Amino acid sequence: MKMISILVYTLVALLSPFSISYSADQPGKKVILVLDASGSMWGKLKGKAKIVIARSVVKELLNTWDNNTELGLIAYGHRVKGSCKDIETLIPVSKVNVKNFMKILNAVSPKGKTPIGAAVLKAAETLKYTEESATVILVSDGIDTCGMDLCKLASKLKKSGVDFKTHVIGFDIRTRSAVKQLQCLAKKTGGNYFAAKDAAGLKTAMATTVKLVAKAKPIVVKAKPKPKPKAQPDLGPGLLLSAVITKGATAIEKNVHYNVYEPQKDIHGKRKRISQHRYKGRKTVIKLAPGKVVVVAHYGINSIVEAELEVKDKQLTEYIFDMNVGSLALSATAAKDSKLIDKNVHFSIYLPEKDLNGKRKLVSQQRYKGNKTLVILKAGKYHLQAHYGVNSIVEADIEIKAKQLVDHTFNMNVGTMALSATADKDSKLLDKNVHYSIYHPEKDLHGKRKLINQQRYKGNKTLVTLKAGKYHVVANYGVNAIAESEVEIKANQLVENSFNMDVGNIALSAAQAPGAGLIEKNLHFYIYDPNKDLHGKRKLVSQQRYKGNKTVVTLKSGKYYLRANYGINGLAEKQIEIKPNQLVEQSFDMNTGAVAFSGVEKEGGVAIAKNMHYYIYLPDKDIHGKRKLVNQQRYKGNKTVVVLKAGKYHIQVQYADKKVEKEIEIKANALQEIVFVMK
Repeated sequence: MKMISILVYTLVALLSPFSISYSADQPGKKVILVLDASGSMWGKLKGKAKIVIARSVVKELLNTWDNNTELGLIAYGHRVKGSCKDIETLIPVSKVNVKNFMKILNAVSPKGKTPIGAAVLKAAETLKYTEESATVILVSDGIDTCGMDLCKLASKLKKSGVDFKTHVIGFDIRTRSAVKQLQCLAKKTGGNYFAAKDAAGLKTAMATTVKLVAKAKPIVVKAKPKPKPKAQPDLGPGLLLSAVITKGATAIEKNVHYNVYEPQKDIHGKRKRISQHRYKGRKTVIKLAPGKVVVVAHYGINSIVEAELEVKDKQLTEYIFDMNVGSLALSATAAKDSKLIDKNVHFSIYLPEKDLNGKRKLVSQQRYKGNKTLVILKAGKYHLQAHYGVNSIVEADIEIKAKQLVDHTFNMNVGTMALSATADKDSKLLDKNVHYSIYHPEKDLHGKRKLINQQRYKGNKTLVTLKAGKYHVVANYGVNAIAESEVEIKANQLVENSFNMDVGNIALSAAQAPGAGLIEKNLHFYIYDPNKDLHGKRKLVSQQRYKGNKTVVTLKSGKYYLRANYGINGLAEKQIEIKPNQLVEQSFDMNTGAVAFSGVEKEGGVAIAKNMHYYIYLPDKDIHGKRKLVNQQRYKGNKTVVVLKAGKYHIQVQYADKKVEKEIEIKANALQEIVFVMK
């Protein structure tokens, strides 16, 4: 809800805190019309825009306006969207020229926000409400949208004002909270509240309110004698600096930086800086010794003006810098005529000319938010780039003119893709570890697509902003699940694309014997394609090595050949089938046991700590009288533990020049200790 207009009335009188009286000779009355030019003014009542209704009512009032009453015009919300500071005096308080007044009023085009409180306060301060009588007529279709509490403002104005009142007309207001705030503003300042539902009601309420103002008796306050001005201190020699955005404009109030240098340059072409302070721009005084200096003024992004000045003895040298700047309001939309993007738009500003390498000079490296970002720039031509989402880049050439605002909105021509994935059709969305890759749809001469985005997203509704067009999207999940899709992005639209990854899980585990506890470490699983090639080999699907205690692996549905390895020669194999969105539990019987080897030099002696070599063979000899070596590793002698497949083995132990042999039998899930006496 927004404000339509405010009529501010005050009586011109003399001020004295000690003597107040009513005068028969009233001074000329002064009124300020504050017009709401916020976006809601385009709202319609019976097919007619509220701004048009307001203009019509104001015109009728002007045609019967009292010639002894001066009138001014303030508008807000007509230049910048989303700003609570866009309040401008369009016509100063003066005799009414109906034709000129309506020409300016009709040119106002609603656009921005509704700073009701700030507008009332500005009007009151303009008419010196703390020194003279003042009455405000406010016509509003809603509440302040800029965060000001109208009740608190009313209390402040009443307390600080000489004779301050606010009459409020509520126009087409449909919310109780808005009515309550506006009633509070009227009541606390001693004014009246009126309700108007349509154009006729607005006309009647406004006319009634103006009559109330006309009947009010002004308070004339005798002026308190002005105190004698204090003698200005002798500032001594120095500079009195100020800056304007263009010649003839008022002084800039803040953010102008001055640096003072010696006039002579050194052998490197640089001047010595005298003052490193940064000053505010309006009437900055810098004390300096008499002599010549060079002053450099900085304002906005790139406006730098240099002047050589002479500081004279016993006086201030005044100089006004013409910064020659304008403003650039940058914004962006997802599509033509859509609402402004409010974040994550990056604007880059360059000089328009390219160098020998085809590159432009960057003027500003800052990144701005997209919703009406204001930038102050030196007058001239510029090349702009706007970046949004993964791959949308839009360029434009603009010209900045002194004291003018250039409003440029980029059409980023983007849409959003919501990516998700499921284990199978109709199952719930996967919430992590799904990787999406986005490519151009066309393949090159080598059959490859160009990758647009290398980021990896979480699977549950991952949002990606892309330039409108066609794309090839690949989803990866688990060890070997890949799904692909062609997607078309349209400007300012959301496309949802969910991939059926067609996967299941297998939980792998192993025990040394049936009924034994699960093996917790050093267990290796290999997953193969079940079919053998021409050479009798299977294709390895996963080369990762997993821990044995319930290792869960995600695989594309289908048949697989599994192999588990444990210890020296523990091996188990099995063929399994993975089904979509199902968990298969597969536990292997490794049929292994362990043997702890140690050696002593004599019975009951201390275990030999090192240089014991163990060789493990199968017990049977081949036709050449040789046994097959199971393990060629050499172990340290003090309690060397070896895991082996259950069965019989021939052990050979060497220590120095001594050699001992023994037949042993390994039993599943059992540990046996063997001590070799090396004598």
